[in-house]
This record gives sequence, C-alpha cells and structure tokens, in this order.
Amino acid sequence: MKKTVLIAGFLLMYAGLFAQERYSITVLGVYDHSRTFANQGGFDIAGHMPFNTYVEADAGFESLGPKILAGTFVARPKLPLKVGELFLDASIHLRAFRSFGTGTFSMAASFGYRMDYVSVQLGVQRTEILDFQKGAEKAGSDIVEPLNPILRIAFNVRPATSPWNISLGAGNFTLYQYERLYYPIIFLGGHYDFANHLTALAEVDFKPSGIFNCTTNFNGISVRAGLTYRF
Repeated sequence: MKKTVLIAGFLLMYAGLFAQERYSITVLGVYDHSRTFANQGGFDIAGHMPFNTYVEADAGFESLGPKILAGTFVARPKLPLKVGELFLDASIHLRAFRSFGTGTFSMAASFGYRMDYVSVQLGVQRTEILDFQKGAEKAGSDIVEPLNPILRIAFNVRPATSPWNISLGAGNFTLYQYERLYYPIIFLGGHYDFANHLTALAEVDFKPSGIFNCTTNFNGISVRAGLTYRF
C-alpha cells in the first residue's frame, strides 16, 4: 500500500511539472530588406518544448527566399526563483547563404535572468565560416572566428504572463543571427492571446546589413508576424 501511495504521489508531482507550461509551435511570415540581399520574403517555423519545470528546448527553421536558410536548436536548463528565473542557453546554429555557396556554423552559451518586466542575457559565441563549394584541394579552408561576447536586454510594458504585451530591446543576436557586440539589433514586438490555444505576435528588427560581420552604412529591416498554437 505504501509503495502504491508513493508511486501515485510521484506521478502527480511529475504531472504537475509538465503542467507548468505547454508545448507550442509558431509559424511566421517574414519580410526582410537589406543592402546585401534587397527585398526578401520567407517564413519561420519554431517549436517550444517545456520538458519540465527545470528544462526546456527551442528549435527553429527559417527560409528567406531562395538565398538564405537557417536552423537552430537551443537547450535551456532553468531555475525558478522567488522573484524571476535564472537560465542557461546552450545553442547551435547553421545558416546557409545559398547564392554565395557559403554559410556559418555557430555555437553559443549564455546565462540569463528574466523577471516580469525585464530580461538580461550574457554569454559567448563561436562561429565557423563554411565553404560549401570547396573541393578536396581546399580542405581545411574554413575560417574560425574568435570568441564573440553576446548580450541581449529586453523590457516589457506588462508582466510577462499577461494576455497581451509589448517588448522593446537590443542585443547582438537572435534565434538565427549573430553580430558583433558593437553592431546591435534593435527590436520591437508584441503579442495578443485571443484564444486559449492561439496567440498573434509580430516583431520588427532594425539590424546591421551584411554577412560575416562585414556591414554597410545602411541597416536592414526585418518584419515577422504570425501565430503561436499551444497544445
């Protein structure tokens, strides 16, 4: 009988952990304009996987026309506190510039702290520039960049769990892109929960134009809008 009670208690606790947050999938339409690639349209598909109170993961895929493909995976251990939450992001990213036959492979690790109205994330990132067209005679020609510090700060006008919110912030990385610390990406976004399972969201990014940290004097603009479905 005691074993049965213990097992039942464990299952209830385990179910409670999973009930804290719900799995979700987000589908966005994307418009991107820059000096490097002019006007591009595409889409972004991302999944959020909260395994329990202390571990979650994100995965995403983005396509911008026929020229740019990007994929990412983020594992995130986290520790809820009395006020806010500490977390560690460990991520890998692959970005392909098909028209140039090149791309980047990046790994990053960062610590963060988020509360209702503000979140801060600080870490390091390493990028390898890949040559997809190289033959055997060019083996070893990929370029490994020095470690790059990454920083992101965001502010909310309402508590993070509110049914609608607006966020403003800046940083040198997004889910699919990394820049040098002195080339920040400024973003403005918001969401609105209009049903139990559905959320509408949109974001505008004002970002450096160029690739491989070679920028032009004209900054690029990226606009995303779409829906999140929570299971």
